[in-house]
Amino acid sequence: MLEKLVAGVSVAASLFFSGCTTYRPMNVETARPAVEFPEAIKKKYAVASFDAWKKDFVSSTRDYTEYHVKLFSNNAEVSSFQTIESRVGNNDQWIVMYPILGGDDLELPGFIARNVFADEGISTAVILRKDTLMDVEGPHRPLHSDDANVVDVEDYLQNSLVDTARVLKYLKASGMKDFGFMGISLGGMQVVGTAAVFPESKINIMLMAGGNVEEIVMNSTEKPVKIYRDYWVRELGEEKFREDLRKLRVEPLAFAKYVSTDKVRMVITTKDDAVPTKCQFALYDALGQPECLLVPSNHYTLIIYFFQTADFVTREINEAFGKE
Repeated sequence: MLEKLVAGVSVAASLFFSGCTTYRPMNVETARPAVEFPEAIKKKYAVASFDAWKKDFVSSTRDYTEYHVKLFSNNAEVSSFQTIESRVGNNDQWIVMYPILGGDDLELPGFIARNVFADEGISTAVILRKDTLMDVEGPHRPLHSDDANVVDVEDYLQNSLVDTARVLKYLKASGMKDFGFMGISLGGMQVVGTAAVFPESKINIMLMAGGNVEEIVMNSTEKPVKIYRDYWVRELGEEKFREDLRKLRVEPLAFAKYVSTDKVRMVITTKDDAVPTKCQFALYDALGQPECLLVPSNHYTLIIYFFQTADFVTREINEAFGKE
Protein backbone atom coordinates (compact mmCIF):
# COMPACT_ATOMS: atom_id res chain seq x y z
CA MET A 1 0.00 0.00 0.00
CA LEU A 2 2.70 2.49 1.04
CA GLU A 3 4.83 1.59 -1.99
CA LYS A 4 1.98 2.45 -4.40
CA LEU A 5 1.13 5.65 -2.53
CA VAL A 6 4.70 6.92 -2.49
CA ALA A 7 5.27 6.04 -6.13
CA GLY A 8 2.03 7.61 -7.34
CA VAL A 9 2.11 10.76 -5.25
CA SER A 10 5.83 11.38 -5.65
CA VAL A 11 5.99 10.92 -9.40
CA ALA A 12 3.01 13.17 -10.05
CA ALA A 13 3.87 15.82 -7.50
CA SER A 14 7.57 15.98 -8.35
CA LEU A 15 6.61 17.39 -11.74
CA PHE A 16 5.35 20.46 -9.90
CA PHE A 17 7.47 20.59 -6.77
CA SER A 18 10.89 19.25 -7.76
CA GLY A 19 12.64 22.62 -7.45
CA CYS A 20 11.10 23.69 -4.13
CA THR A 21 13.36 22.03 -1.57
CA THR A 22 16.34 24.05 -0.35
CA TYR A 23 19.71 22.61 0.60
CA ARG A 24 21.45 24.51 3.39
CA PRO A 25 25.13 23.67 4.04
CA MET A 26 26.54 23.45 7.55
CA ASN A 27 27.14 26.88 9.05
CA VAL A 28 30.90 26.89 9.67
CA GLU A 29 30.58 29.85 12.03
CA THR A 30 28.22 28.07 14.43
CA ALA A 31 29.37 24.45 13.95
CA ARG A 32 31.24 22.94 16.89
CA PRO A 33 32.67 19.62 18.06
CA ALA A 34 30.83 17.50 20.58
CA VAL A 35 31.25 18.05 24.28
CA GLU A 36 32.34 14.74 25.78
CA PHE A 37 29.38 12.88 27.24
CA PRO A 38 29.78 12.18 30.99
CA GLU A 39 31.23 8.70 31.29
CA ALA A 40 29.26 7.78 34.41
CA ILE A 41 25.96 8.57 32.67
CA LYS A 42 27.07 6.86 29.46
CA LYS A 43 27.72 3.62 31.34
CA LYS A 44 24.17 3.74 32.68
CA TYR A 45 22.70 4.03 29.18
CA ALA A 46 25.12 1.87 27.21
CA VAL A 47 24.22 -1.39 28.93
CA ALA A 48 24.33 -4.11 26.31
CA SER A 49 23.53 -7.27 28.25
CA PHE A 50 21.98 -10.25 26.48
CA ASP A 51 23.01 -13.88 26.46
CA ALA A 52 21.05 -15.39 23.58
CA TRP A 53 19.39 -14.39 20.34
CA LYS A 54 16.95 -15.75 17.78
CA LYS A 55 16.91 -14.72 14.13
CA ASP A 56 13.82 -15.56 12.07
CA PHE A 57 13.72 -15.29 8.29
CA VAL A 58 11.00 -12.94 6.96
CA SER A 59 11.57 -12.49 3.23
CA SER A 60 14.19 -12.14 0.52
CA THR A 61 14.60 -10.31 -2.80
CA ARG A 62 17.45 -9.64 -5.18
CA ASP A 63 18.46 -6.59 -3.11
CA TYR A 64 17.97 -7.67 0.50
CA THR A 65 17.14 -10.39 3.01
CA GLU A 66 14.88 -9.49 5.91
CA TYR A 67 14.89 -11.01 9.40
CA HIS A 68 13.22 -10.47 12.75
CA VAL A 69 15.72 -10.67 15.61
CA LYS A 70 15.00 -11.13 19.30
CA LEU A 71 17.58 -10.75 22.07
CA PHE A 72 17.24 -12.58 25.38
CA SER A 73 18.67 -12.35 28.89
CA ASN A 74 18.05 -15.19 31.35
CA ASN A 75 15.47 -16.64 28.92
CA ALA A 76 13.46 -13.38 28.84
CA GLU A 77 13.16 -11.27 25.70
CA VAL A 78 14.82 -7.90 26.27
CA SER A 79 14.96 -6.32 22.78
CA SER A 80 13.67 -6.94 19.27
CA PHE A 81 14.41 -5.41 15.91
CA GLN A 82 13.99 -5.98 12.18
CA THR A 83 17.01 -6.25 9.92
CA ILE A 84 16.87 -5.51 6.20
CA GLU A 85 20.26 -6.79 5.12
CA SER A 86 21.53 -5.53 1.79
CA ARG A 87 22.74 -8.13 -0.68
CA VAL A 88 24.70 -5.43 -2.50
CA GLY A 89 28.29 -5.18 -1.26
CA ASN A 90 29.66 -6.57 2.01
CA ASN A 91 26.68 -6.02 4.34
CA ASP A 92 28.94 -4.26 6.84
CA GLN A 93 27.56 -0.69 6.78
CA TRP A 94 24.38 -0.17 8.77
CA ILE A 95 21.79 2.45 9.62
CA VAL A 96 20.00 1.94 12.94
CA MET A 97 16.52 3.42 12.58
CA TYR A 98 13.73 4.44 14.98
CA PRO A 99 10.05 4.39 13.96
CA ILE A 100 7.66 7.29 14.34
CA LEU A 101 6.47 7.58 17.98
CA GLY A 102 9.14 5.07 18.96
CA GLY A 103 6.86 2.03 18.68
CA ASP A 104 6.84 -1.03 16.41
CA ASP A 105 5.30 0.44 13.25
CA LEU A 106 7.63 -0.94 10.59
CA GLU A 107 5.78 0.41 7.55
CA LEU A 108 7.66 3.64 6.82
CA PRO A 109 11.16 2.69 8.06
CA GLY A 110 10.78 -0.72 6.39
CA PHE A 111 9.80 0.93 3.11
CA ILE A 112 12.86 3.22 3.23
CA ALA A 113 15.18 0.34 4.12
CA ARG A 114 13.90 -1.97 1.38
CA ASN A 115 13.38 0.53 -1.44
CA VAL A 116 16.05 3.16 -0.83
CA PHE A 117 18.92 1.82 1.25
CA ALA A 118 19.21 -1.83 0.20
CA ASP A 119 20.28 -1.27 -3.39
CA GLU A 120 22.82 1.30 -2.15
CA GLY A 121 24.56 -1.42 -0.17
CA ILE A 122 23.24 -0.05 3.13
CA SER A 123 21.72 -2.49 5.63
CA THR A 124 19.15 -1.34 8.19
CA ALA A 125 18.18 -2.37 11.71
CA VAL A 126 14.81 -0.98 12.84
CA ILE A 127 14.46 -1.02 16.62
CA LEU A 128 10.97 -2.11 17.66
CA ARG A 129 9.13 -1.41 20.91
CA LYS A 130 5.92 -3.19 21.89
CA ASP A 131 4.30 0.05 22.97
CA THR A 132 4.57 3.59 21.68
CA LEU A 133 5.68 6.51 23.78
CA MET A 134 2.22 8.03 23.67
CA ASP A 135 0.21 4.84 23.89
CA VAL A 136 -3.49 5.73 23.66
CA GLU A 137 -4.42 2.78 25.87
CA GLY A 138 -2.15 3.83 28.72
CA PRO A 139 -0.15 7.03 28.28
CA HIS A 140 3.26 7.21 29.90
CA ARG A 141 3.56 9.87 32.54
CA PRO A 142 6.38 12.38 31.95
CA LEU A 143 8.03 11.94 35.35
CA HIS A 144 7.96 9.90 38.54
CA SER A 145 4.66 8.09 38.47
CA ASP A 146 3.58 6.47 41.72
CA ASP A 147 1.87 3.72 39.72
CA ALA A 148 4.25 0.81 39.15
CA ASN A 149 2.29 -0.11 36.02
CA VAL A 150 2.94 3.25 34.38
CA VAL A 151 6.30 3.62 32.64
CA ASP A 152 7.72 7.11 32.91
CA VAL A 153 8.69 8.86 29.67
CA GLU A 154 12.18 9.29 31.04
CA ASP A 155 12.52 5.55 31.72
CA TYR A 156 11.04 4.75 28.33
CA LEU A 157 13.58 6.84 26.41
CA GLN A 158 16.45 5.62 28.56
CA ASN A 159 15.39 2.05 27.82
CA SER A 160 15.52 2.94 24.12
CA LEU A 161 19.18 3.79 24.57
CA VAL A 162 19.74 0.42 26.22
CA ASP A 163 17.97 -1.26 23.27
CA THR A 164 20.34 0.57 20.95
CA ALA A 165 23.39 -0.63 22.89
CA ARG A 166 22.20 -4.23 22.59
CA VAL A 167 21.50 -3.91 18.86
CA LEU A 168 24.93 -2.39 18.23
CA LYS A 169 26.60 -5.17 20.19
CA TYR A 170 24.76 -7.77 18.12
CA LEU A 171 25.59 -6.05 14.81
CA LYS A 172 29.25 -5.61 15.70
CA ALA A 173 29.50 -9.31 16.52
CA SER A 174 27.91 -10.02 13.13
CA GLY A 175 30.57 -8.07 11.22
CA MET A 176 29.31 -4.49 11.15
CA LYS A 177 32.08 -2.03 10.23
CA ASP A 178 30.34 1.37 10.07
CA PHE A 179 27.02 2.58 11.40
CA GLY A 180 24.82 5.64 11.62
CA PHE A 181 21.49 6.55 13.16
CA MET A 182 18.29 7.76 11.52
CA GLY A 183 14.91 8.65 12.96
CA ILE A 184 11.69 10.28 11.86
CA SER A 185 9.72 12.70 14.04
CA LEU A 186 10.00 11.40 17.64
CA GLY A 187 12.42 8.81 16.25
CA GLY A 188 14.58 11.70 15.05
CA MET A 189 14.52 13.20 18.54
CA GLN A 190 15.73 9.85 19.89
CA VAL A 191 18.69 10.06 17.51
CA VAL A 192 19.99 13.10 19.41
CA GLY A 193 20.35 10.92 22.51
CA THR A 194 21.87 7.92 20.75
CA ALA A 195 24.33 10.11 18.83
CA ALA A 196 25.46 11.59 22.16
CA VAL A 197 25.91 8.22 23.87
CA PHE A 198 27.45 6.47 20.84
CA PRO A 199 29.79 9.09 19.25
CA GLU A 200 31.43 6.49 17.01
CA SER A 201 28.39 6.80 14.75
CA LYS A 202 29.43 8.07 11.31
CA ILE A 203 26.24 10.04 10.63
CA ASN A 204 23.07 11.02 12.48
CA ILE A 205 20.01 11.79 10.36
CA MET A 206 17.00 13.51 11.88
CA LEU A 207 13.82 13.97 9.85
CA MET A 208 11.20 16.36 11.24
CA ALA A 209 12.79 16.21 14.70
CA GLY A 210 12.41 19.02 17.19
CA GLY A 211 13.62 20.35 20.49
CA ASN A 212 11.75 21.72 23.52
CA VAL A 213 9.51 18.82 24.48
CA GLU A 214 7.14 21.04 26.44
CA GLU A 215 6.52 23.22 23.41
CA ILE A 216 6.04 20.24 21.10
CA VAL A 217 3.64 18.37 23.37
CA MET A 218 1.56 21.42 24.26
CA ASN A 219 1.20 22.66 20.67
CA SER A 220 1.30 19.60 18.44
CA THR A 221 -1.77 18.85 16.33
CA GLU A 222 -0.78 15.17 16.00
CA LYS A 223 -3.69 13.04 17.25
CA PRO A 224 -1.71 10.69 19.57
CA VAL A 225 0.07 13.69 21.09
CA LYS A 226 -3.24 15.50 21.63
CA ILE A 227 -4.70 12.42 23.33
CA TYR A 228 -1.59 12.15 25.50
CA ARG A 229 -1.68 15.85 26.37
CA ASP A 230 -5.40 15.88 27.18
CA TYR A 231 -5.09 12.75 29.33
CA TRP A 232 -2.33 14.10 31.57
CA VAL A 233 -3.70 17.64 31.77
CA ARG A 234 -6.87 16.06 33.20
CA GLU A 235 -4.90 13.83 35.58
CA LEU A 236 -2.26 16.32 36.76
CA GLY A 237 -3.47 19.77 35.80
CA GLU A 238 -1.74 21.80 33.11
CA GLU A 239 0.78 23.49 35.41
CA LYS A 240 2.09 20.21 36.89
CA PHE A 241 2.11 18.55 33.46
CA ARG A 242 4.19 21.38 32.00
CA GLU A 243 6.53 21.25 34.99
CA ASP A 244 7.11 17.53 34.42
CA LEU A 245 7.84 18.12 30.74
CA ARG A 246 10.35 20.86 31.56
CA LYS A 247 12.20 18.57 33.98
CA LEU A 248 12.85 15.79 31.46
CA ARG A 249 16.55 14.96 31.39
CA VAL A 250 16.10 13.40 27.95
CA GLU A 251 15.24 16.75 26.35
CA PRO A 252 16.90 16.82 22.89
CA LEU A 253 18.07 20.40 23.40
CA ALA A 254 20.04 19.25 26.47
CA PHE A 255 21.67 16.36 24.59
CA ALA A 256 22.52 18.45 21.52
CA LYS A 257 25.84 19.78 22.85
CA TYR A 258 27.14 16.21 23.04
CA VAL A 259 26.72 15.71 19.26
CA SER A 260 29.25 16.99 16.74
CA THR A 261 27.65 19.32 14.19
CA ASP A 262 29.49 17.78 11.23
CA LYS A 263 27.93 14.37 11.89
CA VAL A 264 24.33 15.64 11.76
CA ARG A 265 21.99 15.92 8.78
CA MET A 266 18.46 17.27 9.21
CA VAL A 267 15.32 17.39 7.10
CA ILE A 268 13.16 20.29 8.30
CA THR A 269 9.54 20.67 7.23
CA THR A 270 8.76 24.37 7.12
CA LYS A 271 4.95 24.16 7.42
CA ASP A 272 4.73 21.62 10.22
CA ASP A 273 2.32 21.73 13.14
CA ALA A 274 2.81 18.13 14.33
CA VAL A 275 6.41 18.80 15.35
CA PRO A 276 6.16 22.59 15.06
CA THR A 277 8.64 24.07 12.60
CA LYS A 278 9.98 26.50 15.20
CA CYS A 279 10.86 23.49 17.41
CA GLN A 280 12.70 21.88 14.50
CA PHE A 281 14.71 25.05 14.04
CA ALA A 282 15.36 25.22 17.80
CA LEU A 283 17.02 21.79 17.57
CA TYR A 284 18.85 22.86 14.40
CA ASP A 285 20.33 25.84 16.26
CA ALA A 286 21.21 23.74 19.33
CA LEU A 287 23.08 21.28 17.10
CA GLY A 288 25.20 24.08 15.64
CA GLN A 289 23.21 24.55 12.41
CA PRO A 290 24.22 21.36 10.55
CA GLU A 291 23.65 20.50 6.89
CA CYS A 292 19.96 20.30 6.21
CA LEU A 293 17.26 20.05 3.60
CA LEU A 294 14.39 22.51 3.98
CA VAL A 295 11.13 21.11 2.63
CA PRO A 296 8.02 23.33 2.21
CA SER A 297 5.62 20.73 3.60
CA ASN A 298 3.87 19.66 6.75
CA HIS A 299 4.44 16.38 8.59
CA TYR A 300 2.52 14.32 6.03
CA THR A 301 2.92 16.17 2.75
CA LEU A 302 6.65 15.47 3.03
CA ILE A 303 5.72 12.39 0.99
CA ILE A 304 5.38 14.72 -2.02
CA TYR A 305 9.12 15.31 -1.74
CA PHE A 306 10.05 11.69 -1.15
CA PHE A 307 12.53 11.42 -4.02
CA GLN A 308 14.33 14.65 -3.13
CA THR A 309 14.51 13.66 0.53
CA ALA A 310 15.70 10.13 -0.29
CA ASP A 311 18.40 11.48 -2.61
CA PHE A 312 19.65 13.85 0.09
CA VAL A 313 19.72 11.17 2.77
CA THR A 314 21.40 8.45 0.68
CA ARG A 315 23.99 10.88 -0.69
CA GLU A 316 24.95 11.95 2.82
CA ILE A 317 25.07 8.37 4.15
CA ASN A 318 27.26 7.22 1.26
CA GLU A 319 29.64 10.14 1.83
CA ALA A 320 29.83 9.42 5.57
CA PHE A 321 30.51 5.74 4.87
CA GLY A 322 33.24 6.58 2.36
CA LYS A 323 31.39 5.28 -0.66
CA GLU A 324 32.20 6.72 -4.08
